[in-house]
Amino acid sequence: MLEKARRTFVSEINHKLKKMKANTISTDSTSQTFLTGAILFANVDYSGFAGYAVKAAIGGLIWMVFKLAGDYLSHKLLEKKKNTKEQELPNSQDNDKEN
Repeated sequence: MLEKARRTFVSEINHKLKKMKANTISTDSTSQTFLTGAILFANVDYSGFAGYAVKAAIGGLIWMVFKLAGDYLSHKLLEKKKNTKEQELPNSQDNDKEN
């Protein structure tokens, strides 16, 4: 009788285990990256970030103005040197022809 109760108990457990589905969790790097990013961005001081973005944009504009001004002046100076050399060359060639 005890053996019969054990068998029925074991068979019921086996039957329940067959019905239960194993919970498999598939993890990939995307979900881990998303979770890490969410945790990191939750602790960001957005007012400081906005202030930094404004300062970076202003700094970039100042750099761009200096870069464009430097390129413009460099181009003008090269043109001026080129024009003065062109003016000197014909004069020296004329002097050579006269001699």
